[in-house]
Amino acid sequence: MFLTTDINNIAIIDFIMVKKKSAKKKSKPSIPRKEIIKIAKATLLDITKLKPNPRNVKEHTDAQIHDIMQLMKMAKFKDPIVIDKKNVIWAGHGRLLAAKKLGLKKVPVIYLEGLNEDQKNLFLLMDNKVNESPWIAENVKFVFDNINPMEFSKFEMTFDDYFQLDPGGDEDDWKGMPEFLQESEESYQRIIMNFIKKEDVSKFAALIKQSISPRTRSMWYPPQKLKKKKDQWEDE
Repeated sequence: MFLTTDINNIAIIDFIMVKKKSAKKKSKPSIPRKEIIKIAKATLLDITKLKPNPRNVKEHTDAQIHDIMQLMKMAKFKDPIVIDKKNVIWAGHGRLLAAKKLGLKKVPVIYLEGLNEDQKNLFLLMDNKVNESPWIAENVKFVFDNINPMEFSKFEMTFDDYFQLDPGGDEDDWKGMPEFLQESEESYQRIIMNFIKKEDVSKFAALIKQSISPRTRSMWYPPQKLKKKKDQWEDE
């Protein structure tokens, strides 16, 4: 058939052969490769085998350790300590201190595998950094107001600083208000008062002759007078 002088037949034969060849070269569409994220499994390890990292980048106050202990009692040990093959800690120094004070013999750990020294040092920094983020003010207030005050008595860390910094409204609401200056003074003693009923709050306020609103989180006794700095009014 290839020797025929019929141009049409040659064209037809060539077309069929090309079509067959192209069909053989046809391959399946490529599927993008998905990155596989492995899920580390926690195991129990003797607490005496853990080694604090000499390059630990975070300090842990007594109040923080106390509150970590309270959270462990309330919600169990939910965050395993991250260690390497040499049992050196790369995340979880605070949890280790709390566990020791609770008298735990073993703690859950996960191993940091497949990382070089630079990557482990980066993890040491970023594992702490990524947990830093601003509070959502309206949600904090809602959650805070819906917790029984008795529950807070177990913890030493408070939200006093947060509520003192939050004026309770937008900046525009405070425009035109006179500025006041309150000298910084350290208190002799700080205590946490827990009230069972709303009536108890009113009785206590009357007793100390101070006003207590739903937003009150801390106060001075005797009351500290605000010293007026100047009658400065912002231009709108």
